[in-house]
Amino acid sequence: MSFFYLIMREKDMGDINVYKKIIEQRLLTTAFQPIVSVKNRKMLGVEALSRGVYNGAPVAPAELFAYAKSSGEILRLERLCRELSLKSFADIKSEMLMFLNFETSLLDTDIAGSGKILNDVQAAGVKPESVVIEVNEDRVKDVGSLKSFISFYRSKGFLIALDDVGAGHSNLNRIAAVMPDIVKIDRTNITDIDKNFYQQEIVGAMVNLSHNTGALTVAEGVETIDEAVACLMLGIDYMQGFYFSKPVSNDEINRIALSGKLEYTAQSFKSRITKEMNDAKLSKAKYSQLLYSVVERLCVCNDDSAVLHDIVAQNKNIECAYLLDESGVQITDTVMNNSLKLKSPALFSPAAKGDSHELKNYYYYAKLFDNDIYMSGDYVSGASGSLCKTISASYTSSDGRKKIICLDIVEK
Repeated sequence: MSFFYLIMREKDMGDINVYKKIIEQRLLTTAFQPIVSVKNRKMLGVEALSRGVYNGAPVAPAELFAYAKSSGEILRLERLCRELSLKSFADIKSEMLMFLNFETSLLDTDIAGSGKILNDVQAAGVKPESVVIEVNEDRVKDVGSLKSFISFYRSKGFLIALDDVGAGHSNLNRIAAVMPDIVKIDRTNITDIDKNFYQQEIVGAMVNLSHNTGALTVAEGVETIDEAVACLMLGIDYMQGFYFSKPVSNDEINRIALSGKLEYTAQSFKSRITKEMNDAKLSKAKYSQLLYSVVERLCVCNDDSAVLHDIVAQNKNIECAYLLDESGVQITDTVMNNSLKLKSPALFSPAAKGDSHELKNYYYYAKLFDNDIYMSGDYVSGASGSLCKTISASYTSSDGRKKIICLDIVEK
């Protein structure tokens, strides 16, 4: 047995003794992190976060809870954290909500249905309507016990939040299983969300699903103004993270100066919205002018393909161009811009002459509104794999046929 092993084993045993003493001697403190609404410029509530303290120094919560699980002390620790958190929250004397973590794996034991949380809340003098129980569905094997747990506490006035959505192996069918009042989107989906289009689309889908099923959303781990604004752009209702406030004691929670930061974030959001609307207006005007100029040429020409090749060659932002007939069938080849880099041809390829576009918005809109131009939002091009948008308009050619011109535009 090596000297290094003996030293590490001695350290591990020392850590275990510390964890044991923390639980036995109730050496825990509670901090509260605000959950805020930028749109309403107020604090919705706080999440209670328990921390072990030994010899005046904090002990990592993850390590403490890992010890408790491995040693069979998780129920004792979970109840101790809850008792202290509720007592501390009651001292705040506020109408805010308290977000209370619950170790969902305990539902696989015989404590399910004990009503202990309700008893603890009432003993602390906290109204059940002020408590949001955070559950993590993928930590429990018995889904039936989880549903019974949620049904019981919801009937007593508690709110239910689904925690860590989008983390690890979690999936969106958890929302249907739990039917939460609040969905908390994990920080792994929020970090750098302002820089990642794909991440924005994923979180946007979570937000839409949550809202469509009657749940509000909280973004966890918001650390910058840009992340906060991106969350607002995606319709997220509430936010939590170090950008707004680190966890603080119950004495400090009502003294946090949030109003300035909330107002600054709201104004930044308004500026972003205004800029995007102006950019969209300018973009549509720019491409409308381009499209009308193409239509003018197509109306009098005898060679549609030559016009399309010429337009694509002259405009580096046009990824491709093609024509449809009145029924949505493509009547030209897709003319591609050879200067743009294409992705795998096995996965992405241009539509061919004779393909149908009758289920596409750019076809229907152009067909129904003769004198208007359609512009789509950004999407992944089936022709190249790039992010693009499609503009389209209908016109009548020199031979009297109604046609639709489509241009795929790449701006980024």
